[in-house]
Formats: sequence, structure tokens, C-alpha cells
Amino acid sequence: MSSPTTSSSSADPETRTTVPPPEVGADKPAEEADAAASAKRWISMKKTSRTYHSSRYIRYKTCKWCGLTKELSEFYDGRWGKKCKVCVRARAQKYRREHLEQYAQYAKARANLPHRIEARRKYQEEHKQEISEYKRRWAAENGEKVAASKLAYYEREREEVIARSKNWAECNPEKVRSAKANNHRKRRAARLASRGNFTVAEFKELCESYGNKCLACGDTEGVLEADHVVPLTKGGSDSISNIQPLCGSCNRKKFVHIIDYRSSTDVLSESY
Repeated sequence: MSSPTTSSSSADPETRTTVPPPEVGADKPAEEADAAASAKRWISMKKTSRTYHSSRYIRYKTCKWCGLTKELSEFYDGRWGKKCKVCVRARAQKYRREHLEQYAQYAKARANLPHRIEARRKYQEEHKQEISEYKRRWAAENGEKVAASKLAYYEREREEVIARSKNWAECNPEKVRSAKANNHRKRRAARLASRGNFTVAEFKELCESYGNKCLACGDTEGVLEADHVVPLTKGGSDSISNIQPLCGSCNRKKFVHIIDYRSSTDVLSESY
């Protein structure tokens, strides 16, 4: 006789003990919860690179430095991905200001590379006229900056500038003499409040038109000086129309007399 707690194949099916099968979909709520949590984590993930993270759900980021939330277009990729462009540029500019000397040395070394020197020389030859016009225009519009720059360069390279000037003066004595005479004439004209003005190029052109000779004595070997037909002390102007080329000796003999040699071939008399 079998025990009432056990079942056999001969026992009544209605009295057989069985374990009910698991219900279909019993773990479904748990799976859905895990999927929702995963999606939430994905949406809240900060974008650090456009290559590995999709921007489908992420449109804004918070800058690590300034703390502002901005669009993704305001951020760089790669190592600067957590900082906005404004902060990165501001920090780069600050670093550059704090290391001006270091950057100047780097720029100088970079500019002296052979291929850059050759490229710069080639460009200057091809655009010589444009560069000259631009420099003249810029210097005319920024006179104070040009003066300050020249003064700073002179103070920084004083010995070199003086040595170079002395060397040039020894090699160009006539130009030095002409420049001194021109500066003296300008100061004298300014002191006497004379009208008009002329340039070295205009005087050179005037001398060439008369064959580079003294109009008083006809000498072609001496250095020509700009003589005022009507002296400045007698109200003459400092314009090129009141200038005639004379050698130094004839110019001093003429003194303050009003004599126009441009339309006369007479030699200066000894009385003057």
C-alpha cells in the first residue's frame, strides 16, 4: 500500500501532485525597467567626440570652465571637447600675452627658415609696387605709430644704428652734404615763414634739365646747390619755381641779391 503523499502511474490523475509552469512574460516588467534606465543613462551622457557618440539626442553641453550651457557647435572636438570655444580662445590669448618674449623668439626663428626667406623675397619682387604704395599710405595714416616704432628701435639697437649711419655717411659724402643743406634750407624757410616747398627729387630733375651745371659759371664738376632767385629774406618762396642750381662758390657770391640765371648765360661778376 503506497503512502498517501506520493503519486504513481496507477494513481488517479486528479490526485497527482504537479508544479504549475511559469507564466509567460513574468520577467517582462523587469526587462522594460532595465531598458528605460539604460536609455536614460544614454541620453544624459556628455558628448566628448562626434566620432564615438551620436548627437541624435544631445544638442547642448555645459562648459567645464565657464559653467554655461551652450550648443554643440560652440565646442571643439577632441581634447578640448569639454570647454567651449570662447573659453579656449580666451585662455590661449592670455597665455600668449604672458609669454610675448617666447612667442617673439619663435616667430623670429620661424621667419628665418630658408624656404620662408625665399618665399618672402619672391613675393616682394612680384608685388614691389603694391607693397611700396601700401607702406607709404599706412605711414601717412599712422604717423604717431611710425615715430614710436622708430624711437623704440633706436633705443633698442642704438649702437648698431649709430655704426650703420657712420658707415653710410663715409660711403656717401655727397648725399650727406646735400641732406644737410636741404635740412638747413627747410629750417630757414620755416623760420622766415616762407611759402611753398620742394623735394630732393624735384631739385634733381631741375638740375638734369639744365645739364647738371652751375647756371652762373657753367661748372659741371662741383656739387650743385639750390639757390633762391628771390632770397627768402626778401619774401621769396621756397617752391621749385624760385630755385636755380648754382655751385657753392657762385651761390655764396650771389648772397642776397636777386639775380635770375635761368634765362641768362652771363657769368656772375666779381662785384657780387
